[in-house]
Amino acid sequence: MTDQSLGPHTARQYSADRPIETADDDRLGRSILAKHLARSITAIAHHECVVVGIHGPWGSGKSSLLNLLANDLNRSVTQEGPRPLIVRFNPWNFVGQDQLIQMFFREVATAVKATDRKKLATDLVALVEATGALLTPLKLVPGAGVIPELLMSSAKGVKALLKSKTLHDLKHSINESLTQLDRRFIVLVDDIDRLDADGIRLVFRLVRLNADFQNLVYVLAFDREVVERALTQEQGISGRAYLEKIVQVSLDLPSVDPSILSEVFHEELNTAIAEVAAERFDAERWRQLYFAGLRALFTTIRDIKRYTNGLHLTLATVLGEVDPVDFLGIEAVRCFSPDTYDLMRSMKALLTEGHVEPVLISTQDSKAAAERSAEALVASAPEGLRKPILGILQKLYPQLEAVGVGHSYVGDETLSRKERRACDPGTFDRYFLLAVPRGDLPEAQWHRILDSSDSAEAIAKALETLNSQGLLLRFVERTTIEPEAIREASLPTWVEQLADVHVDKSNPEASDFWGNLFGGDRYNLVHSLIYRLLERLQAGAPRMAPVAAVMAKAENLPEAAQLMSRLARQKWGTLLFSADQLSELQKELVDRIETNMHSEAFEDFSPDEMQLLLWRWREFAGEELPRQWVAQMVSTDEGLLTFLRAAVGEHTVYVGDAVRREWGLSEETISAFLAAEDVDGLKLRAKRLSCRSGSSLGERETRGIELFLELTAQPTREAHAGMDERAE
Repeated sequence: MTDQSLGPHTARQYSADRPIETADDDRLGRSILAKHLARSITAIAHHECVVVGIHGPWGSGKSSLLNLLANDLNRSVTQEGPRPLIVRFNPWNFVGQDQLIQMFFREVATAVKATDRKKLATDLVALVEATGALLTPLKLVPGAGVIPELLMSSAKGVKALLKSKTLHDLKHSINESLTQLDRRFIVLVDDIDRLDADGIRLVFRLVRLNADFQNLVYVLAFDREVVERALTQEQGISGRAYLEKIVQVSLDLPSVDPSILSEVFHEELNTAIAEVAAERFDAERWRQLYFAGLRALFTTIRDIKRYTNGLHLTLATVLGEVDPVDFLGIEAVRCFSPDTYDLMRSMKALLTEGHVEPVLISTQDSKAAAERSAEALVASAPEGLRKPILGILQKLYPQLEAVGVGHSYVGDETLSRKERRACDPGTFDRYFLLAVPRGDLPEAQWHRILDSSDSAEAIAKALETLNSQGLLLRFVERTTIEPEAIREASLPTWVEQLADVHVDKSNPEASDFWGNLFGGDRYNLVHSLIYRLLERLQAGAPRMAPVAAVMAKAENLPEAAQLMSRLARQKWGTLLFSADQLSELQKELVDRIETNMHSEAFEDFSPDEMQLLLWRWREFAGEELPRQWVAQMVSTDEGLLTFLRAAVGEHTVYVGDAVRREWGLSEETISAFLAAEDVDGLKLRAKRLSCRSGSSLGERETRGIELFLELTAQPTREAHAGMDERAE
């Protein structure tokens, strides 16, 4: 991605808690509720002090409602006088009890300054100091209300004040002033439920201590459950009962219309995924994922903001490298059930293949272990979210059906790999690393190569670069999944260049992993792609031409021979060539093999390549000529060692959980290329070579001699366990 692609996000407001300020921003219909509440408050008799409680969980819109209420109250003019004085107080902004108490009254005193009531303002400032000293050590005693304990030693100003006026006298004076005031005081208190338990108790003590002031209305916004839990005392006083003594009017915020939430969610989501190409977004799979569980996660605007804010930060890192619908599902799990998300990262085998690692010998034990892991995964979600989280997991990972927690899987594994689905083992890690893993091929690089490589030189250079990066087989694998991505006009050129590629054995991707995964031959995958590309070419001359060119001039002759063998044996599907066409291609190849074998060029072949050429020569030309050539070669000691180096091979043996490498030599190889009457003489020479003093034999030659002598000592023995897999 370019830096420009991040541009639209730089000015984004990421706060999920930012409340709306005006009715123009109201999407939930709260402005109507605010208007009715404002009318009710202004209709309260002036001599009353009323406490109104607005209840709702976090994110339900309490702060937004207070903003709308304040706007309506500021616009209200009653028959009895001008609009009320509004004091906004948020205890969350203050640290410590003393500061909270003092700032509460200072906010009230500041509002009074807008009037001409100087005496009231003076008394309120005095009450700030007096109440601060009185409330600091307050304790709630069952049945007795608030008992003040005056710490006079810490407040000289309070001592002087109380010599002339008691706290009762001071409050009475303030009450008279409030009664004479032609404007109602309305104190809006927000975020009470964000305080710790001590802070919550302090706020409600403060309100209760001053709940006898006339012409004063408190509007408190809080989560009822949180506050009741904080107010519940060890002595057995119910927090709900205590709250009911303080709050005279309660209002529970109504639930949000699901259709409105859905509308807001999709608006926010469309902004977050604006850079996702339309053709990459499967609308039908998104619909299934949304209704399977994702929709149930969003009960408030805050939920929507939290989720989409995260998408703005994470989606850009893997854009084009993962399936966008699956990424939205996994991000939902991360946002609402982080413990489940953490477990998912460690359960790749379970989620992509339906088993746990290591794979146990006992199928029954393996299934039981997988079932336990799946149950633990679902149980890790918050109790109220387990059903929607399970619904999401079932849509993301259909392989969970194997352990009884998913739906029957009828998907296409090739399609899953093509679309970079989360259930594809090769793509799984990208969703959690938020990047392309080291050693994997970025999707952007794959597209760039296909878009810019048409000529033979460009293709050869691209393949060489991939080989040096250790990404060649990754590229071939990705293209095999989607061969139609190569432009038709360049198909013959791609066939010729792929057939002549040399996979660098020093790269990790050319290791046993690739050999075991793709049929014991690192070139098997390359040849499979060539077959897919040839399928797209018209039968006859258009399809024959690139293969004929490969047989005639490919530098990698051994792999050209192996490709010919596979094309002739219906390796991947229907035959692409007629018998006459195959005969023509094979004759061209045999001529090249014989030319190389009867020149010094054969010395350039590795032992594995020589063995491959011998078998393909025998396959296409019969056994006579290859056997004659071998007989001539083994007539010398050096030639015998060369043959044994080519005949012996190393293979992987699995014993339980253990893996080891072993050398092997098959009886079939001996009988195919050595005449029976020559074997006894070759045995004697092989023994002599093994006993030669000062021998500089390598491991492969030594093992070749040992296995040859062992095999020929038991002529009736069946083929050795190391039979050449590539003989096929």
